[in-house]
Amino acid sequence: MSILSEISLTSIDWFKHYDYEILHQDNSQYIKPSNSNLVLNYNILSPDKAGVLLNALHIGKMCFFKENDISKEILLFTKNYGPIGFINSFIYNHNYFSSNYVVMRKNPITNELTLSFSEYIKNFFPTINDELPSNDINNSFMKKVIKGDQKHLLFCTSQEFYLLTSKVYSEKIEWIANYFEQLYAFVYASYLNKKCLLEKTSILDINIYQPFDLYQMCQYKNIDPIEYYISSSLTTEITAQSSIIFKPHSLKSIIDFLLSIYSLHEKTPLRICKHCKTAFVGENIRTEFCSPKCRNQYNVYKTRSRKGLNE
Repeated sequence: MSILSEISLTSIDWFKHYDYEILHQDNSQYIKPSNSNLVLNYNILSPDKAGVLLNALHIGKMCFFKENDISKEILLFTKNYGPIGFINSFIYNHNYFSSNYVVMRKNPITNELTLSFSEYIKNFFPTINDELPSNDINNSFMKKVIKGDQKHLLFCTSQEFYLLTSKVYSEKIEWIANYFEQLYAFVYASYLNKKCLLEKTSILDINIYQPFDLYQMCQYKNIDPIEYYISSSLTTEITAQSSIIFKPHSLKSIIDFLLSIYSLHEKTPLRICKHCKTAFVGENIRTEFCSPKCRNQYNVYKTRSRKGLNE
C-alpha cells in the first residue's frame, strides 16, 4: 500500500492577489495581478481539498479536446487560486538569487535549459522592459518588481518568493494552458491504459487525439502514465516516521502533489468519467461516472447504438 494513499491533508497555505487581469503584450496574453497591492494568504484545501486539482484538469480537458477559448477560464482559475508560480517550478537551483545562471528541466517557458539570471527573470515581467534585472535586490529593476505595500512579503520564505508575489509578476496564458493540458493528458492516458488492459486491446487502436509518444513510451517501460508523471515532476521529503514535509514553492507543486495523492488513493481515487471524460474523485474504485446524469446519458446512447446495429 502506498504511503501517499494514507495521507490525510487538512491544510496547505498559498496566496493570491485580490484580483487579476489579462495583459496583452508583444502578441502574447499574460495573467497578472490588477493594480491592487492586497495579497491574501489562504488554505488552498478549504473548503474542497481536490478543488484546485479538478479545476486545473477541467481546463486541461478543454485544451486537450480543443474546446472553446480558455483565456477566461484561466483568468477565473487564477482569481480563485493565485499564480501557478512557473518562475519557481522547473528550476534545479531554487536559490538562483545567489547564482548568475538558472538551470532548468524541460519546460513550456523556453527551449533553453540554462539561462542567465537576467534572461530568465525577464520572461515573467514583460511590463518592465527598459532595464535589466540583477540578483541584487537593490537593483532598479528589482525595486520596481517589489514596489508597493510590502506586507505580503511576510509570506515569503526566500528572495525567490519576492518575485512571485510581485504585483507586476506575469505568466503567459499559453504556459498555463500547456501545463493543464499535459496534466489532463497524463490522467486520461492512465484511464485509457487501464481500459485497454481490461478490454485486452491496444491503446493505439483508440482513434482520438492523443500524444502517441507518451503512450508508447509508457507501454515500452511497462509503467502507468500517471505514475510516470508523478515520479518525474514531484519532489517530496518522506521522513522516517512516514510523514511528508511539504513546503510548496509554487501552485504547480501543490497541484502535482494533490495529483499524486488522489491518483494513488485506494478509497477515493481520481477517475475519468466514462461518458463526458471529466476528471473527478470517485466514491470508490468502481465509480465510472462523474454524475447520475452522465450515467443515464451513457446508457441511453449505448441502448440506441445497440438498436441501430440490430436494425
